[in-house]
Amino acid sequence: MQLIKHSTLALILLSLLAGPLLSVSAAKSAEPPAQDLGKINELLIITRVEETMTAAMVSILADLIATTPEWRVHDDILLDYTEEQVGWEALHPRIVALYAQLFTDADIQALIDFYTSPAGQKLLEATPDLSERTRQLVTERFEAKLHILEMRMKHRELEQIEHEMSFIPAEETP
Repeated sequence: MQLIKHSTLALILLSLLAGPLLSVSAAKSAEPPAQDLGKINELLIITRVEETMTAAMVSILADLIATTPEWRVHDDILLDYTEEQVGWEALHPRIVALYAQLFTDADIQALIDFYTSPAGQKLLEATPDLSERTRQLVTERFEAKLHILEMRMKHRELEQIEHEMSFIPAEETP
């Protein structure tokens, strides 16, 4: 169960970390989907999607191994498995297909034009720092009031105990 929770967490975190590069909203269009896969690959290179995904995956795995000591002995297996399942080589064709489904050739060209502009380059340069700072902000906010979460959980446990106790017949006293 813990493995499933960590795997799910890892995939969610990977999506969040890679998200800024993939988050351009794709409005439904009457235009046909993108056909120029070369342009999609150009966009992926310009936006450093492979680099970002790889860095995020390594960071997530390091955090998982650090927080799950029993996995340390298997870190090589975990790394190999992760690379096989969600590494760049495994996901690249699917990512290209997603872009082709969501964007037209004109959209792809507009994105290339943006990301090769000074503003686009600035965004690309800032994205790792923004992602890290966002991750830190989320972690700090979550952990700062963790005692509230713990109290809510304990409160629910007490309510469940009280509920269960209400079904136990009271002993009659002589």
